[in-house]
Amino acid sequence: NFAYLTESSETFTVGVDYETAQLTGFDNTESYTVAVDDGTDAAVTVKTGGVVDIDDTWYGKKLTIKKGNLEFVIDTLAAQPSAPVSSAYTVTQPTTLDGTGSITAVGEAKLEYKTDENGEWTALPASNLAQGSTVYIRTVGKNPVTEGETGTFPSVSSEITINTITQETTPVLAIDYEAETLGAFTANEKYTITAEGVENKVKTDNAATIDITPYIGKTVSVV
Repeated sequence: NFAYLTESSETFTVGVDYETAQLTGFDNTESYTVAVDDGTDAAVTVKTGGVVDIDDTWYGKKLTIKKGNLEFVIDTLAAQPSAPVSSAYTVTQPTTLDGTGSITAVGEAKLEYKTDENGEWTALPASNLAQGSTVYIRTVGKNPVTEGETGTFPSVSSEITINTITQETTPVLAIDYEAETLGAFTANEKYTITAEGVENKVKTDNAATIDITPYIGKTVSVV
């Protein structure tokens, strides 16, 4: 519900764009302030096109927009919907070292995403999402189509992390033929040596080596 108050014949009107979460109808050459629930006035930044981004603290509140001695009142700005539930979208995580992730909407869910917190929103699906990246998703806003219909703001966003796949390194062990030891382990750690199907629990010494005399002439694996 909107109403305006004025002390002169001049008036101004502020509209609401639910899809972009902006207030409209501002003049780029004028200065405006917004009071929330009759609180302290705060100056606002009018962007190109005469729009002002809706602050997160304005949802569900009474707004008084002031231009000089003129006021325009929004009795109650609509609330912001909650973040989309996880069942509304599917996340496919990468499975290879050079793989990427993707996110798709489920069913009729209308969602949008961005990979930069300050970036632009784009409709799902999202593909080629880099490993380790953070993806923000939200339900899109909807402007009223018919008179009397209530608009819906974009929802609170959810953050999704694309997994990072790391390559496991294979240890390279060193054989000291003179000392008959196997080295390049971690000192005083436990390992399992399997020789001809038989497992042996061993512990390295302070020099990070293992005595290999019991395994000479055998094929062994070390875990």
